[in-house]
Amino acid sequence: MNGLKKYTALFLLCLISVGLYAQTPLSLDSCVKVALKNRASIKALSQDQLLAALKTADLRAKYWPQVSLNYNYRYNPIIQTSIVPVGQFFQPATDEVRAIRFGTPWQQNAGATVYQPLWDASIASQVAESKIQDRLKQLDRENAENELRYEVVKTYANIWLNQTRITDSALDTLRSFQSVQLMKARLEEGRLLKTEYNKARVNHNHALENYQLAVTEFVKQIVYLSYLTTLPVDQLLRANYQSESLVSLLREADKTELNPQRISAINQLQGQNELVQQQLIGERRKNKPTVGVEGFFGANQFANTFNPVAKDSWYLASYVGLSVKWNLLAGENRANHLQQLGIQATSLSLQAEEQEQLVRKDLLELDETIRTQQQQLIPVEENIVLFKESLQIYQERFNAGKLEANDLNSMEIDLQKEILKQQDTKIQLLQNQLKRLFTSGNLALVIQ
Repeated sequence: MNGLKKYTALFLLCLISVGLYAQTPLSLDSCVKVALKNRASIKALSQDQLLAALKTADLRAKYWPQVSLNYNYRYNPIIQTSIVPVGQFFQPATDEVRAIRFGTPWQQNAGATVYQPLWDASIASQVAESKIQDRLKQLDRENAENELRYEVVKTYANIWLNQTRITDSALDTLRSFQSVQLMKARLEEGRLLKTEYNKARVNHNHALENYQLAVTEFVKQIVYLSYLTTLPVDQLLRANYQSESLVSLLREADKTELNPQRISAINQLQGQNELVQQQLIGERRKNKPTVGVEGFFGANQFANTFNPVAKDSWYLASYVGLSVKWNLLAGENRANHLQQLGIQATSLSLQAEEQEQLVRKDLLELDETIRTQQQQLIPVEENIVLFKESLQIYQERFNAGKLEANDLNSMEIDLQKEILKQQDTKIQLLQNQLKRLFTSGNLALVIQ
C-alpha cells in the first residue's frame, strides 16, 4: 500500500496547486479591463481615432481667414505697349488710336491679401465626410474591443473549466489506480490473469493521460490570457478564477435578444453607406458657387533706374469687396460619378440587410445547439453518479472475491467515457453560450 499512499500524496499536491494555492482572486471584469487598458492594438486604434478627429478639425480651419504677404521686384527690359483710342477724348470724337507704353523699367509690389470664406459647399461636405470617417474609426476601435473582450471571456471560461477538469481527472486517476492496486494484489496471489491486470493498467494510463492533457490545456490557456492581458504568467497561475462572474454572464446570455445597433459588422456597413451618401451630396455641391470677402492693402513703386528707395516713387493701393466664384464646367463626367456612388450605396444597404439576416440565422442555430447540449448534460451527469456508485460497489465486491476483473475494468472504461463526454459537452455549451452573447451584440453591455 506504500505505492498507493505515495500516489495519493502526489495527486493531493496537484489538487492543491490548482485549488488551495490559488488564493489571489481574479475576477472576469478585472481581466477584461486590464486587457482593454494594456492591449497595444487597442491603443493603436485609439490613436487612429484621434488622428481622424484632428483631420476633421483641420478641415474646419478652412473657414478661418486666409492671409498672405506678397512682394516682388521686377525689371522690365521691354515695356508692354497698349493701343489707346485717344480720339475718344476729343470733341468731336474720332477713331484715332496710338501705341502707348505704360510702366517703368523698374517696378516693386508689396502688400497683404486677406480672404474670409463665407460659404463654401465643398468645405462643408468635406467636414461632414471627415466626421463620418471619424465615426468609422471609432467603430473599428469598438469592434476590436468587443473581439478582445470576447477572447478574454472565452479564455477565462476555459481556464475555469480546465481547473475543474484537472480536479476531476486527478480523482479519476486516483480511483483507477485503486483498481490497479486491487488487481495487483489479486495477481500476486495467483488468482488473476495477467491480461486482466494489464487491462486495468491501460485504463489507469488513459486516466493519467487525460489528467496530463487537462494540465497542459490549463497552462496553454494561462499563457494565452497573459498574452491578452499582459499580466505575468506566474500571477495568473496563482489566481483564483471565480465561477460566480461566469454564471452571472451566462444567465444574461440566455435572455439576450438581437441588438443590431451593437453589431460591428452591420454598423460598419451602415457607416460606409452613410459615407457614400455624404459623398453623393458633396458631388452634387461640387459646382456650387463659393462666396467670400477679399481685401488687399499694399503699395507699388515705379522707377526708371535701379533705386528701391527712390523718393516719391511709392503709391498705395487697396481694395475690399465680395468675391464670388462659380465653376460651371469641371472637365469630368459628373453624372457617371454620381451613378457609381448611387450603385455603391445600394450595394452597401443590401449587404447590411444580408448581414442582419445572417446574424438572426446564426442566433437561431445557436439557440437550438445550446438547448440540445443542455438536454444532453442531464443524462450524462446522472450516468456519472450512477457509474461512480456502481464502480465503488464493484471494487468492494472484487476485493471480496465476488466479482470478475473484467466487469470491474469494463465499468472503469464506461465511467471514463462518460466523464470525457461530460467535460467536452460542458466546454462546447459554455463556448456556444458566450458566442451567442457576442453574436447578438450584447457582450459589451453585460461586461464592460
